[in-house]
Amino acid sequence: MKKIYFIAFVLGFHLWSCTSQLSPKEADRSMKILNGNLVNLMSTGSEKPEFKALKFLMTQASCPLPYVKKENSDKPDTVVYRFEPNKGNYQWNPNLKTFEKISENSIIELNFPSDKSAINDLIFKLNNYESQPYSSRPDFPTQIDAVLNSGENELLKLTHHAIITDKLPEQITAEIEGSDYSARFEMNRTRQNKSGELHIETFLKTKGIKIISGTMDSQIEYGKRSYFFKTIRFNVKLIDHTISGEINYSAIDPMAKDYVDSFNSNSDIIIKEGQKVVGKIILNKTNNNELLDYFVRFSNGHEIALCEYIPALKNLLNLKY
Repeated sequence: MKKIYFIAFVLGFHLWSCTSQLSPKEADRSMKILNGNLVNLMSTGSEKPEFKALKFLMTQASCPLPYVKKENSDKPDTVVYRFEPNKGNYQWNPNLKTFEKISENSIIELNFPSDKSAINDLIFKLNNYESQPYSSRPDFPTQIDAVLNSGENELLKLTHHAIITDKLPEQITAEIEGSDYSARFEMNRTRQNKSGELHIETFLKTKGIKIISGTMDSQIEYGKRSYFFKTIRFNVKLIDHTISGEINYSAIDPMAKDYVDSFNSNSDIIIKEGQKVVGKIILNKTNNNELLDYFVRFSNGHEIALCEYIPALKNLLNLKY
């Protein structure tokens, strides 16, 4: 009788194992849903009036804020920003298409038009900004307190606090609050001689529901000016999908004759929808074996380039330094 129970258990476990991984057709559908969720999230955010307003400010060379794009350039200004000399009240001049300082103030207050508005109906206030030199340029912000209003309505509130040690961010806490959403990002870095750890945690809530959450824990090793990752463990959840994995960079040989095998042997990255495995993310050759790229390997061994589904996921996998 015990043997019968044991055989039944093995068969049941085998059947459960088979159904825990999506078929290639189901996995393809699942990846398209994941991509659709990301696209909808980004498009919804980009259409919000507060983010249109921020985009407008960051593309005006006359805007007295940090990180605006330089004139005749598509890149942010890397000159060290000073808050004190830029304080004042500013009005957008539609004829000259520039911000004009009209009076003194203890903060920076910008009056400008919302999308398709003929009047300056938005007010952006930078109440505080502090920064500190670190290993790159421009200086790293250590304190930001800003708010965007439309009349009496608060559209957006931004707070940011950071601590710099060894010319590198040691702690970062940033929060964004809108009318129906909130987001938070936390980072903590430790150091003991040349070794340390890095922890990142983030989430996005809309209408009180957490639709994105993520954590990353890494072992790091310090160099002269920065650090590099030895191991990374991460878990990112978007609605019904989860991307989790481990990458042991310290065991990956960058000079290996078969770098693909070295990477795949020392990494394990899985995409799930609920409890069902969609596929495994692996590295492989592309473009007539001349380049490397990330692929999703389905249950039948078929591989499709990750960028055909979700280009943004590659940024996480390319995080090494």
